Amino acid sequence: MGRSTNQFPLHEEMPAKIKWVQHGDDLYVDPLLMQSCGTRVYRYATLAEAFGLISRGEWTFAKPTEWTDKYEKYIAEELFDAGRPFGNLVGFVKCVSFEYSSEAMWRTYSSAGGLVRLSWTFGDLLTMLQEACWPSKHKVYVAPVRYLSAPMLRAQIDTFKNAKPSSQHAKRALLMKRNGFAFENEIRISYFSAIEDDSKFITAKEVPCTLIDRVLVDPYLGSWQAKEICRIFKDVLKVSADVAHSKFDTVSIPM
Repeated sequence: MGRSTNQFPLHEEMPAKIKWVQHGDDLYVDPLLMQSCGTRVYRYATLAEAFGLISRGEWTFAKPTEWTDKYEKYIAEELFDAGRPFGNLVGFVKCVSFEYSSEAMWRTYSSAGGLVRLSWTFGDLLTMLQEACWPSKHKVYVAPVRYLSAPMLRAQIDTFKNAKPSSQHAKRALLMKRNGFAFENEIRISYFSAIEDDSKFITAKEVPCTLIDRVLVDPYLGSWQAKEICRIFKDVLKVSADVAHSKFDTVSIPM
């Protein structure tokens, strides 16, 4: 259910270069996304992430070597681990999606505590990234994921390993994912610090979370659980956004 109009095609190979468009002082956007500022994007977030973002304006980004997916972790370890080609060029990553609703999205990222889907426009996402307070001097890059076949992924890893390490290669390497996950229609936000940082996670602060316009609670949670989570968002956290338990597109509600 729920196909986005911003569906990017599968790729046979990684682009040789991305002609990044500067959007503000330290923010760079893939040209493929420049026509999407009015399009809604979504973050399928754990409750802990959603509470931290909405209550304190804090959003945490992870190094790729901390990803839990074993195949993505393999890519990260081959290219971004210490002693690997991009070991000194490691970005910190957060993902959002153009995919507003599908069983695969909810099931893939859900946990025992359930998920919430936060939404805002892509233009508002860029504003959030521009206005956030980051840990150090930095650059942030925003681009759609390139979904590749397994053989092409392995070949591209070898290409990066045999090439001279560069920050441009590192930025493109963070966009690779196997094509079985193309349903995610994912955008990756990569933060690169101007100084070497051996942390596993960094946190952007003062993120203007009031730009979030809707909070949708996991459709697979029981109604009593969803009702309590909605109450916390509205009565405790005082969010101005619309909050509801997902009916999984079975009724007419804003996406």
